[in-house]
Amino acid sequence: NPARSFGPALIGNHWEPMWLYLTAPFVGMALAVLLFKYFVSLKDLDNPPILVCVLCGLIYIITGQLVLRYPPKKINDFYGYRTARSKRSQAHWDFAQKESSKYIIQSGYYCLLTCVPFILFETGKAAVWIAIILATLYPFISIIQTEKALKKKFG
Repeated sequence: NPARSFGPALIGNHWEPMWLYLTAPFVGMALAVLLFKYFVSLKDLDNPPILVCVLCGLIYIITGQLVLRYPPKKINDFYGYRTARSKRSQAHWDFAQKESSKYIIQSGYYCLLTCVPFILFETGKAAVWIAIILATLYPFISIIQTEKALKKKFG
């Protein structure tokens, strides 16, 4: 959220992560539009759960890859995996960034796999809500996995 990040960056004079907060929404919008146009051209709108699963899955995978490749170097309150446990030390922080990225990528693949039943079977109106609920739950599972990994490694 650029608005939430700008104030603390201004007050704390900490501008390093701001490029991400200023560019990510526009990149995400462009990616969503391109992917949506692709799926519309395939006339796949008669099965919207597939759109939910594919778009969310791809966003999770891309986001995880970005954070894995460009993790926040220092403990901060602006971006990265930010929990009380992950901020205990720099070692906790570095480990949490890598682990959470791996788990969010895994969530993306699970989300993509969620499409399979919607492709194979006739689905009703409730299928969209099922897809939305599952696509929302996967990132929460990655938080639980990251916290367990932190606890296992650091106690």
